[in-house]
Amino acid sequence: MSKDNEIVNDIINGLSQRLNMRVYDRYPTVKAATQYPLIIVTRQNASDITPYIRHLDVAITVVTREPTDNALSAEIGDALTDWYNQSLWDIMGAPLLNTTDAQPIKDGRTSTVYDYQLEYLS
Repeated sequence: MSKDNEIVNDIINGLSQRLNMRVYDRYPTVKAATQYPLIIVTRQNASDITPYIRHLDVAITVVTREPTDNALSAEIGDALTDWYNQSLWDIMGAPLLNTTDAQPIKDGRTSTVYDYQLEYLS
């Protein structure tokens, strides 16, 4: 497993512990409305900036059955900061929120994607 994927898995574990809910690495099969909100963490891309520093974009997708939940958004940001503060990875600064994109889904759900970037020593 690549270091990028190890970091993403570590983020998933950190968020699930802090938020006290299941966090997925891909969109799950939904069997009951009680599964919402869905939180999915995926690696967007990674690239070498220098021979020693790696840039990693991570998307945190939140799917809810109601409009965008600002309280959950703040909780995710706090949980990611907590993860960073406790992380043993050589990450250079807290993950930076690049963009937020909220889109309604045709069945009434809302999907919000938070694009975070981080740099780490490879």
